[in-house]
Amino acid sequence: MKDPKSKIPVVFLHGFTGSVDDWSDLIKGLEDLWEPISFNLAGHGTSDHPADISEYTIDAEIDRLLRSVNSRKIEKFVLVGYSMGGRIALSFACRYPDRLRGLILESTTAGIEDEEDRRLRIESDEELARFIESNDIEVFVDRWMSLPLFASQNKMPVDKLMELRTRKRRNSRTALAGSLRAAGTGRMKPLWEHISKLTMPVVLITGSLDTKFTEINKKMASMIPDCQHIIIDNTGHTVHFEKPDLYQQVIKDFITDEMEKV
Repeated sequence: MKDPKSKIPVVFLHGFTGSVDDWSDLIKGLEDLWEPISFNLAGHGTSDHPADISEYTIDAEIDRLLRSVNSRKIEKFVLVGYSMGGRIALSFACRYPDRLRGLILESTTAGIEDEEDRRLRIESDEELARFIESNDIEVFVDRWMSLPLFASQNKMPVDKLMELRTRKRRNSRTALAGSLRAAGTGRMKPLWEHISKLTMPVVLITGSLDTKFTEINKKMASMIPDCQHIIIDNTGHTVHFEKPDLYQQVIKDFITDEMEKV
């Protein structure tokens, strides 16, 4: 086993309705190569459920992440983010590029450029937030997992789907609604003008069946200087869930390359 001091810290940020448990299988068996660290975003999993909606913003998530790595005396690390966690990760990278050895983004976006489209997305997220508040968590999770965005998950074993559904049901309705209102895609500051200035190596991961985000990431890849875009065949939005072995290999290859630079 490698000296812990030589390990590269790898921080994982889950998506909306997720938790640190989403990464548990992915990081097993690789602790000798990296130092995996995962955080629950505000209102998710076992994290606090703040009453103040400002605690759910992307800026607040960035501040919490910064405090967390500083408290661990971690100077530079690789940041991995999925979907909403990817938007937070990209926002962190644009603000604190010198803190990252690398950035891995799965099924994410640099934001909505058009002002009217952002307004419509905010309205859509508000409608969903009200739905969450007005229904049992089981009803919302059923609606969320039945979205076309996640249709490819139906190919997964039933026990894996039930496990995923159970984890999502543990979230707080109030907290999920707050997260949507404060950190939804419409509330995100578009970063398209900033991504061309990123200095760290970047890997973008999308599933071939997720055509919307694959096209978005093709555009992002064309603008980010040191970037590779990996498209996983026959896979949808949740690559880490649908193809964990391939996803793990992407990160393993990235970390191995980074360690060779030391």
